[in-house]
Amino acid sequence: MKRFLLFVLLATVAGLTKAQHTFFVKQSAAGDGSSWTSAAGDLQATINQAAEGDSVFVAGGVYQPASGQSFSMKQGVKIYGSFAGTELNLTGRNLAGGDTSILMGNGMSVLDNQTAIDASSVLDGFKITGGYANTGLNGGHGGGGIYNQYASPTLSHLVITGNGCNYYGGGIESATASPVLENVIIKDNTASNGGGGIFFQNSSPTLRNVLICGNSALEGGGIWGLQGSMTLTNVTITGNTATEGGGIYTGVPLDIYNSIIWGNNAGGNSNEIAFQFLFVGTVPMHHSLFRDGAENIGKAFGSGGLDATDNNLTVSPQFVDSAGGNYQLAATSPAVDAGTPDTTGLHTGNTDVVGHSRIAGTAIDIGAYEFQASALPVDLTFFEGRLLNGFASLKWESGVETNLNRYILERATDGRNFIPVTSVSAKGSNSHYSYSLAQTQLTAYYRLHMLDNSGKSSFSKIVRLTRDAGAKVSVYPNPAEDYIYVDASAKGKIFIYNASGRLMKTEPVQTGMNSINVRSLSAGIYFIRINRSEVKFIKR
Repeated sequence: MKRFLLFVLLATVAGLTKAQHTFFVKQSAAGDGSSWTSAAGDLQATINQAAEGDSVFVAGGVYQPASGQSFSMKQGVKIYGSFAGTELNLTGRNLAGGDTSILMGNGMSVLDNQTAIDASSVLDGFKITGGYANTGLNGGHGGGGIYNQYASPTLSHLVITGNGCNYYGGGIESATASPVLENVIIKDNTASNGGGGIFFQNSSPTLRNVLICGNSALEGGGIWGLQGSMTLTNVTITGNTATEGGGIYTGVPLDIYNSIIWGNNAGGNSNEIAFQFLFVGTVPMHHSLFRDGAENIGKAFGSGGLDATDNNLTVSPQFVDSAGGNYQLAATSPAVDAGTPDTTGLHTGNTDVVGHSRIAGTAIDIGAYEFQASALPVDLTFFEGRLLNGFASLKWESGVETNLNRYILERATDGRNFIPVTSVSAKGSNSHYSYSLAQTQLTAYYRLHMLDNSGKSSFSKIVRLTRDAGAKVSVYPNPAEDYIYVDASAKGKIFIYNASGRLMKTEPVQTGMNSINVRSLSAGIYFIRINRSEVKFIKR
């Protein structure tokens, strides 16, 4: 009898205990997702297949839903991006290694979460871009990048950029939801009405180590809170624009710790913070830095307003290069070591928004970035580049390398918004390095991000390379599905590269109209180069 009861007990426990699985996804793959060599290619189908407690590992590449559709998360499923495609656990992933996983919109919000999911549901290590929430198509919600309704996931290590909507929340909208955002950059999103970066109603989002910059809206360029509350810890809100409330437009209580609100623009009409009519709550700021003055902080008509009595600063944060989009703190910044001394209850995390260690000095810094006081132990002899046949050839040489871990080659098309291209391990003092990649852009900028084994980092000078525009070339239809027709002004060879600069297809072309089969290419953005001409197209 005892043996029988023991058998029943063990069977019951076994039935209640489910083995957790990891699924693997690669762009253009066609496997069952059981390993990297048998990776699946359909991201959403793999998420749907996973069960609570499972993880989905996504290799670098561009992932896009069908036209008019969005990706969605699932309760208890952890979705991690930006793998090289060989790692078997999360600790092996290098977020700065250049293998960026991009979730691209296709006429709707990039992510649309409208089911009850909690903080055990994780999205981590992705770039969210190209989303557009059109109220005429999706029933009235905004959130060009991410829309959360009744959904409170954990969103971490994300860059949410280049999204928009004709309603509220160019980057994110939360409706009856309380997501947690950690180590997230929300930049260059737009909303026709309110909340260029974030809009929330009847919600209580939590933000930690977040940069909100370059967003725009009619009201609340960075954030608009309509109903609910929000807690901000080590958040930098800067460079956003609106007609009222360039940084924040709020009708709800906010609680702000160790944060910077500076350099936003609303034409002198509450540049930094504006309050909705008859606002009666409070916005307490603790050990934070903000731009004061009547033109910057609006006065509420109700009984509420800003409470900035707890060790705040009203002097310039001294960003490294705000004009160039670098909002890290200079060595002389008053925000260095000026955060609240008691961070035990704030869950500030061990790293800042880009992975630098907290705390680097005597106390936590104010803002999304932690200043790294010690100079990086590497001396570059030179860093230079040149263009040859459409390829950028970058070379550099080190002097003394002490404790250096790696170089990350980064590229930008505007000289300010750099993204990783590749990671090169350090070889030791007096070493030579080189890397070559296709440059599909007419002009591109390159720099080295140098990191040592303790997490400190610095940047090289910027190298600018420009191609000759050359002859003209056109392509249609654009977007395309199975074929594209390329009208070339001269005979030559066509090269098709993906958004990461990888060569995907080569074919000869004749002067005039050429039919090119692109059925084998996965959905995403591609660049065509013929001789010295280039054009971009989208594959559906």
